Amino acid sequence: MPKPLRPAVLSLLLCGPAAALTLHPTLGSHAVLQRDRAVPVFGSDVPGSRVRVTLLDGGRELASAEAITRDDGRFAVELPPQPAGGPYAIDVVRLPAAGLSEVAQRIDDVLFGEVWVASGQSNMQWPVSRSDGGGAADAEPIAGVRHLQVERTAAPKPADAPSSAAWRRTEPGHTAGFSAVAHHFARELHAEAGVPVGILHASWGGTPAAAWTPRPALRSTPETAPLIEADDAAAATPHDAAARAEALAAWEARHAPGGPESPRWLDPGLEPGEIRYAATAYDDGDWAPVDLPVSIESLPGADPAGVDGAAWFRKRVALPAALRGRALTLRLGRIDDADTAFVDGVEVGRTPQTLPRPYAVERAYAVPAAATGDGELVIAVRVFDDYGEGGFTGRREDLRLGAEGVAPLAIADGWRARITGPRKPLGRPVVAPPGEPGPPAQNRPAFLYNGMIAGLTRTPVAGIIWYQGESDAGEPERYRTLFPLLIRSWREAWGRPALPFLFVQLARFRAPLGEAFRDDGWGPIRDAQAHANATVPATGMAVILDLDDPDFNDIHPGNKTDVGRRLARLALRDVYGRDVAAEGPRVAGVVRRGRAAVVRFDAAAPPLRTDDGAAPAEFWLRAADGTIARAAAAIEPAGDALRLTAPGVDEPVEVIYAWATNPIGVNLTDGTGLPTAPFRLPIAD
Repeated sequence: MPKPLRPAVLSLLLCGPAAALTLHPTLGSHAVLQRDRAVPVFGSDVPGSRVRVTLLDGGRELASAEAITRDDGRFAVELPPQPAGGPYAIDVVRLPAAGLSEVAQRIDDVLFGEVWVASGQSNMQWPVSRSDGGGAADAEPIAGVRHLQVERTAAPKPADAPSSAAWRRTEPGHTAGFSAVAHHFARELHAEAGVPVGILHASWGGTPAAAWTPRPALRSTPETAPLIEADDAAAATPHDAAARAEALAAWEARHAPGGPESPRWLDPGLEPGEIRYAATAYDDGDWAPVDLPVSIESLPGADPAGVDGAAWFRKRVALPAALRGRALTLRLGRIDDADTAFVDGVEVGRTPQTLPRPYAVERAYAVPAAATGDGELVIAVRVFDDYGEGGFTGRREDLRLGAEGVAPLAIADGWRARITGPRKPLGRPVVAPPGEPGPPAQNRPAFLYNGMIAGLTRTPVAGIIWYQGESDAGEPERYRTLFPLLIRSWREAWGRPALPFLFVQLARFRAPLGEAFRDDGWGPIRDAQAHANATVPATGMAVILDLDDPDFNDIHPGNKTDVGRRLARLALRDVYGRDVAAEGPRVAGVVRRGRAAVVRFDAAAPPLRTDDGAAPAEFWLRAADGTIARAAAAIEPAGDALRLTAPGVDEPVEVIYAWATNPIGVNLTDGTGLPTAPFRLPIAD
């Protein structure tokens, strides 16, 4: 007898051959099925068999339907719509016939309520157990909330069903593994709407939106068709398994500890003559003035495509009397990736590249008393970045000199910096071992849609919640097309053109990078998300600029509770018609008044205010010549607008808000306490 696909199938009553009756994985014990919609029940059995499906309330039959299994072994029936409630049972029985014996399955503990799909990358996948308050959440049983976890599967063609899935009740021992965002969304929705809530969770960390989009949709636009073309070309590349095995063995020998390309040698170390940058007498007058934290990529002369390599940072420090002649601790916060620190030309500490996560280490180096006696010293730090954005990534207050029992000296400001060597990667790059042609399967266009979403689309749902975008941050213009395309294609697959689609705009990430405006990082990808919200009907966007990792170094903020709640507020307002506060102030328009720009907002709970009592921050004005300057902002007396002015901008042509990867000062809100979304708004003449 073949095994059932999952624990949800309770029994097989066999009296003869060919016992092959199976059900779709979303139809199992403890399931939540969508209320007020026809109830599809589908599966497979012996071709030509007659299958009867019965919905039971205790021993009372509520509805039944029959179907003849097709030649391909599939059957499908529909039961009439049911109101919220339960628990019920569903019996699925193959009726006896010539040569076929009766086979029966019972699905127990079935509820009718609201079913939502939860999908995206790692911030949606992030489990309750690794989130803030995870222990308390796991300990709380909620009978009316259930989750179905779709197994992570990448597939070249659309699957009829997930490869594996099972419903779990919200109870201790189960909840810890649930998606934290989806759990808190479901918990809030259940509490406020008073009906059971089921989550179909299908997410995979580190994946791009194209992997979740059907191939026909990707082929349909000039912006996304090249993704399919490139993937097809890579898949067609001849691949010799023996040659790959030989190349892999050679790679492992080169990169083994002590080998010629061991990671310990990725940083070439000090180049000839480079140590002079640490010397007390070195003249750094032509170096760029910077305040820390700062990224190497933001320094003058940095290649816009990125800088992997070394940069030096220097600062002269006048010590207060309380710190002179004492052993001190030099604290530099976090640095991405490796560093060596010097005081008056003498090395005082280093964090090597060979550590598992050097970028997460809080730097603290001992400075001997002999170096502090004359009251002045020179700090020099060589930073080596081996991949992506690098530099000082901690908080301003982390950078200090101190001694026990003495107030520390802040040292974040007044540094000089220089990128050393050519404007290209230095040393040996971190190279992955040779693998299969093209990206991993889960990153290939359409592969996650095929393996994890296509098999859900026959299941009626109330809507979709989505948290993704980090993996597409480098291609914001393409995302402006790709993300709406994904939404439309999923709606088409479910046969509902206005299927609610609620998503999370990206949180803040990394340390704030100085005072200058930068039109890169996550500002453009957040704008692409806002564009989808503004142009695609029946969407909602949860803004979470105020919910981030306290140190800004974790791309996975621990507070998933409020993320889920904000999505639930959007659902309650937009899908269920509840009068709840779901958004902070929305920008509504801007006019120029002399040198000032006056920006008007629609506030759910006026008047405008700031969450810290300070003046509104992170506003910028652009002049006609392209100059962008930080603006001073004041709330107008009516409480529905801001007046902005900026030095050097006499005739502003654009207002910009919260555009950085980490717009640290964002504080504009209203009576809801919810943040304002980032925006760029041209000023019409």
